[in-house]
Amino acid sequence: VEQASLSSEHAAVLARCNESELRCAALEAESRVWLKEKEGSVMRLEAVRRDHERLTALQQRQETELEELLVKHSQLKSSSRSLEAQYKDTEA
Repeated sequence: VEQASLSSEHAAVLARCNESELRCAALEAESRVWLKEKEGSVMRLEAVRRDHERLTALQQRQETELEELLVKHSQLKSSSRSLEAQYKDTEA
C-alpha cells in the first residue's frame, strides 16, 4: 500500500512538474513577445525624439526667417511711402 501511495504521489508530482514546465515555457514565450514590443517601442520613441528635434530646428529657422521677412516688409513699406511722397511732390 505504501509503495502504491508513493507511486501515486510521484505521478502527481511529475504531473505538477510538467504543468510548471509548460507554464514556464509559456511565460518565457510571452516574455520574448513583450521584449520585442519593448524594443519596438524604444525604436519608435527614438524616432519621435529625432522628429521632435528636427521640427524644433525647423521652427527656429522659420521664426528667424519670419523675423527677417517682417523687417524686410517694414523696410519696403517705408520705401513705398517715401516713393509715394516723392511722386506727390513731383505731381504738385
